[in-house]
Amino acid sequence: MNPPFRDQSAQRSVWLDSLGSLSSESSTGRSFVKIPPGDSLIWNERLVRLPFVHVPSVLSSRQSECFQPRNMEMELIEAALFPKQLHPDGQHMPDHHICTITGLGGVGKTELSFRFFTKCKDNLDAVFFVTAGSESRLREEYSQIATKLGLVDSSVHHDLEAYSEAFRIWLANPIRGIPGSSTAHTTASWLLVYDNAESTDTLEKFWPGGNSGKILITSRNPLITPRGIPSSPSIRLEGLPTKDAVRLLQSCSNDYKNDAQSMRDATQLVAWAEGFPIAVKQLGSIILSEHMTISQFRHVWTTKHKLLRRLSDGQGVKDNLVAVWALENLYKQHKNSFELLGVLSMLDPELITHELLTMRSQLAERNGSLMDEALYIASRKKLTDMSLIDVSRETGDLRIHRLVQDLVRHFIIQKGQASTFFNKAVGYVESMWSFLNRNYITGTATNIERWGTCRRVFPHILHLRDIYEDWTNSGVVVAITMELPELFLEAAQYCNERGTGHAATALVELADTMYRSLSFKQPLVTLDENRAKICRARIGLAVSSREGQDVFNFAQEAFEIEKHQHQDKDMSSSILAVAYNDLATGWAFRQEWEAAIELLTESKKIRERLPGFTRDKLFSPLYHLGIVYHHQGNFDAAEATLKQAIEDRSAAFRPKDTRSIRSAALYYAFGNMRLDRGDRRRGDLMKALNDFKTAVAIATACMGARNRTTLLCQYQVARASMMLQDYATARDLLDEVLTYSMDKPMYERDTARMAYSYAHCLEVHGMQEESLWWLKKALGIHNRKRAGNIRTLETLTEADIAALIPYDFL
Repeated sequence: MNPPFRDQSAQRSVWLDSLGSLSSESSTGRSFVKIPPGDSLIWNERLVRLPFVHVPSVLSSRQSECFQPRNMEMELIEAALFPKQLHPDGQHMPDHHICTITGLGGVGKTELSFRFFTKCKDNLDAVFFVTAGSESRLREEYSQIATKLGLVDSSVHHDLEAYSEAFRIWLANPIRGIPGSSTAHTTASWLLVYDNAESTDTLEKFWPGGNSGKILITSRNPLITPRGIPSSPSIRLEGLPTKDAVRLLQSCSNDYKNDAQSMRDATQLVAWAEGFPIAVKQLGSIILSEHMTISQFRHVWTTKHKLLRRLSDGQGVKDNLVAVWALENLYKQHKNSFELLGVLSMLDPELITHELLTMRSQLAERNGSLMDEALYIASRKKLTDMSLIDVSRETGDLRIHRLVQDLVRHFIIQKGQASTFFNKAVGYVESMWSFLNRNYITGTATNIERWGTCRRVFPHILHLRDIYEDWTNSGVVVAITMELPELFLEAAQYCNERGTGHAATALVELADTMYRSLSFKQPLVTLDENRAKICRARIGLAVSSREGQDVFNFAQEAFEIEKHQHQDKDMSSSILAVAYNDLATGWAFRQEWEAAIELLTESKKIRERLPGFTRDKLFSPLYHLGIVYHHQGNFDAAEATLKQAIEDRSAAFRPKDTRSIRSAALYYAFGNMRLDRGDRRRGDLMKALNDFKTAVAIATACMGARNRTTLLCQYQVARASMMLQDYATARDLLDEVLTYSMDKPMYERDTARMAYSYAHCLEVHGMQEESLWWLKKALGIHNRKRAGNIRTLETLTEADIAALIPYDFL
């Protein structure tokens, strides 16, 4: 059963308000604004210029002189997406016009879809070509489009989930004009290409509503169309017809002889390649690089079997003629190009940045060699000449076909070099990642200045994880190094900061497994250090999910490790200060306030003794001391401590700084303290409301409107509004907060208190049925999380809900 939100149009209004209704931009030519459907026209005033084209830079610079047109398939796609016959009775289509292209890897699906995309871009208002191989890649491209279209405020921190949702919403109803204009009720025409879609579930998450668009999907999966979408035309792509394949081979080998013998030889070679464009192109590149003609090549290798036997050398290499030739050629004659290709086979294939591959040029490889940028460019050129990769001329970014990656990895495994190239790829990713916990310095946690780099590297970490798990499950031995689990823990930290702790859990689990597998090789001190790292990661997950017992257990274990190690070394460090802080948090969840104060006081002393101490480094102990004093009922001490933390932070950076969530956290704590104190003479309720609004503003600027931290601050605005009897505002805010947080089980303790408040708002407005639904939601979570304190609808109280989160902080 879907949750009964009170009014979807109002929900959209809140959504657009939170994105910001910006000052209008003047615009010439055709343009549109976004007007959501619903009773009230809350609309984004920023005009967006049309026409609009979005295509990955690697594809936009691709040379097309070798493309074979596949005229019949082009006509089938056009008939599916631009049907001449209208829907019966002149009604609108129930969904977008959809066409799917399926086929084996390398058969030319991307090439065909891009050709159709290019043909359409001058005839539609907007065309979008996106890579749909993973959620992370789709979310990245959707958010890029939203920014370029002007659907979001680019001055606010890049919030991938919010930005991608803004684009998806626009696709559902891309109205072209402002109210009252001649184009107010016309929609922009658009084409969206989902290239290399792999998962139906992923497509469903990003599928646009409405029915005004054209959608073209390419996939290896013949059943890729999202569930619930009416059946649509599908084209099963096979190898090129012989005549077209021969023309492609001639073009790529630069051998255009048309005599009978040359044509027979060309025909035989393309038959060996089964007409697959990627194979034919690579075969032509091989012939050209060997300085041979098509017939000369065919004369040397008279049968496909003879060629494969020559290439395999008894290694049992996968039966792909062209790939085997190309890889053997590189392996034996072009070592640097082969090493580069081996690394590329381990990375996310769709956008491998020039920065990622050249940053390591200033760092020695583990074997002591160094590939400088000039050598990298030369190695890359060889791969491009052999049609193994595509390179953007504008940016230098790379794209490699998934089929090529699969074959290269198979080849590497057969050569016994799986671990070598896997670890080289880890080294490239590691060299670009902005580490937080390596040589940790107090005060740097949650700093968002590193997010831009992390966002670009994160898909490669996920790709390495997938390869590792696939190889491990299939029996391929990968001798990993300590850098990989450390990288996974860093990626988990990044997920937690972004408010997606639910995505971090699997990374922490895998890192834990890896550290255990490496334990027999490590000295005891390293084992303890690794275990402490895992404990700190699990503390982060437990804090996100508000699981106080887990916070305490892992904090206690990490504390014992760090205390023992630092006693042996007779020293203090930032990590030891963190250990004191974490254990204090664990005691606070158990409401042992004096124990928490003692540990926080010691954490403060350690920080003051560290080299380079400045007062902003005291944020964590002061912040938690303020909250602990609040829970003790010592409101004056709480206020003084939180004020001191705010002053320290303002002096170090600027008032209400947005470089991390820390300023938002301070105002969040201040608001909670004032709500509980409730001193009318001091105007606590109104001041608390303003504190929470300030926290929302900082969190939005820092992390985006849909980030979990921002939503928690927004919930507190709703709670303060309820205490001020403003139930309408509280209801609107809780609409949105629950929409973007309730489907994540990791955060259900927060969901329970939000649902309880929402039920109360709905009851005040006479919406008894909806109120009961949400009250049952809160009750179910309460009884599941507090099994020793079972309640009923009649006995559940606000105090019971508050007990789910006995220690509330950001």
